[in-house]
Amino acid sequence: MQDLKKIFMIVGTAISVGIVLALSLSILVNPNSSRAAATSESVSKTPENVSMQTSTSSMSSSSNSSAASSKSSSSAASSSSSKKTSTKSTAATYPLENHDLSYLTTHGYALGVASNFNIFATGTYSQSSSVGNARVAANKFVSKGWMSKIGWTDSSSGIDSHALVVDHLSADAGDTTTASTIIASDKTDGVFAASSANTVQLSNSQGKAVTTDPLNSVKDFTDNGIASFSDAATQVQNISDFYGSADDINKTFSSKFVNVTNLTTDDLEKFQKGNTVEIDDPNAERKCLVVNIPATTESELKEDTDVININIKYVTNLKEEPIVVLNFPDMTGELSTKNGSDIVNVTYGTADNQTRIIDKNHLLLNFAQIPKLTFNGAFLGTIIAPKASVEIDQLNATVTAIAAKNVNVTTSITTDGPTGVFNPGDFSDPNNSASGGDSTTTKSVHASVKHVNDDGTTSSTSFDSPATMATKFTYNDTVRFHLDWAGYDSDNLYYSLDDGTTWTKLDPTSTDTDTKMNTYETSDKTDFYPARGLKLSQSETNDTDGSGESVTMATPTSRKVMFALAAGDPSSATPDWESSITLNLNSFSVSVPKTVPFSKIVGMDTANKTLTVTPETAPEITTVNNLGAPYKLTVQTDPSSSSTTPTETDQNVFLNGGSKMTYTNDTSATNILTDPATILQQEAATTSV
Repeated sequence: MQDLKKIFMIVGTAISVGIVLALSLSILVNPNSSRAAATSESVSKTPENVSMQTSTSSMSSSSNSSAASSKSSSSAASSSSSKKTSTKSTAATYPLENHDLSYLTTHGYALGVASNFNIFATGTYSQSSSVGNARVAANKFVSKGWMSKIGWTDSSSGIDSHALVVDHLSADAGDTTTASTIIASDKTDGVFAASSANTVQLSNSQGKAVTTDPLNSVKDFTDNGIASFSDAATQVQNISDFYGSADDINKTFSSKFVNVTNLTTDDLEKFQKGNTVEIDDPNAERKCLVVNIPATTESELKEDTDVININIKYVTNLKEEPIVVLNFPDMTGELSTKNGSDIVNVTYGTADNQTRIIDKNHLLLNFAQIPKLTFNGAFLGTIIAPKASVEIDQLNATVTAIAAKNVNVTTSITTDGPTGVFNPGDFSDPNNSASGGDSTTTKSVHASVKHVNDDGTTSSTSFDSPATMATKFTYNDTVRFHLDWAGYDSDNLYYSLDDGTTWTKLDPTSTDTDTKMNTYETSDKTDFYPARGLKLSQSETNDTDGSGESVTMATPTSRKVMFALAAGDPSSATPDWESSITLNLNSFSVSVPKTVPFSKIVGMDTANKTLTVTPETAPEITTVNNLGAPYKLTVQTDPSSSSTTPTETDQNVFLNGGSKMTYTNDTSATNILTDPATILQQEAATTSV
């Protein structure tokens, strides 16, 4: 089995730059004879336990363009470029396109970015006391209870660990009560994330301060391509519209899996009379039932006793609890539950053997338009209401999940934690998709890349079509790839690092024999370093500001990795699918002067016929190491570039005896040779005339 290790693995992990300066000496007397010599001691900075590679670049003042070469040991790929019967949430295993709702809902994100949260508020979330066993996300988070807790009692495999995700806290404006909020965890990192860089630091259950992670470190957000709560608000509305669209549902799910039924006004009258509406599907086992209910006001759902009454009998051969979506697309008024008699009662089974759906995470109520929803008794089911302000004043049951604009909890409640979120595993079963259930072969490819920063934080990008990763890689950052494809039975997967000139075949890391889905992914135990093994390129700048001409050697600012599915080598066989991901790299450069004119006479000894000259302006060598790469810098002169032979060898132009050059390694521009008072003019070079 092949992998991408050869792409980025370099033996010896450093950039080493040796610079040879050809010094031009301007002698102002006795033009018929001039001799000069200049050499410098070398200065290097090498981190401990770092294996160095050698790269050498040389410049000559006798030529307008200088030759540069870079020698590195690398592979060919281093070239540029209570008991529950419900199913727990199945999180996506790789990043997804944020606009492709059909894909999101069938790959672990049934409610998009809100899928794995018990409470998701795109506006403001406020709680008066602790909300037990809850994972919460909100644009603005407000707590009115001193030292209220947030977090799941038990974590869930495959779901991001951040218990609280916000844009900002009301504590950021001086709310000390909110600032006292406790993250119910013994961890200090990976449990709290915020968009605002000035967010107040919270504490965990042990009283230790927790790290405030950026929003792009939260898997739910990056996998959905969500960069802000404004983006999230748009997506939650789109998800609501998606479940309300029969076309979208039927394009996404197999007709063998989903049953879309539209109720009538006659059915509403049955609700008002306390009767049951029967949906008959006796010979099928369609596990997802989508019901569109034409009510426009809450009164159309209530009996004479003012109790909400939604009784639905699903006649089916199903033996397992179905997933039911109740859409209320036309309801624009407020809705409230006022006592424990309010019910949404959906049963399933044969006509004479019905079972009630108990798990509310199998029952989604979709209110696309309502402005307000109040709970004063029963909890009807999982709620998505993108325009609504939801208020929970009293409940007789635990909460599964709520996704709304604003959520205000005025009482003490508990959620079902990770088993309560609406993210049915059946949605992710390829056999239940429109392509998997209704046709034998449908071509599909999904590709993604994950950037793993040196500090462990991650960000992801999908590249089903050519894309550029927004983040920049530093020297110690790694990258991981994930691709899966189906329907390309005669094709192999290839990659290229040189814009498609050469291609290398990759074997799948796994194949699902039932779905015929092939997967290639790099192991999380293998490190790939896009910002290593880079070749230096050289450029020149003209003297436009009096600073002198200079030569700059720099590493590339990006690397492109191309992937293709083709029957043979894509160099000769046209790919059936092709895409690429461009990885941005931080910068590394070294700039040196092309010449150093010695034009300033600082001493003349006529008796001994000697002249002492120094450069008019101290030469500068500038390094920019935003890449964070370890490197070795050597500065020396090249006597052979002079037209005459020095009278004395190893004369030190730059240094005074045992003095050492000052070296500073910084991520910003660093001028190494800048101080003529301490470097050049302590002792001038002496040349015989």
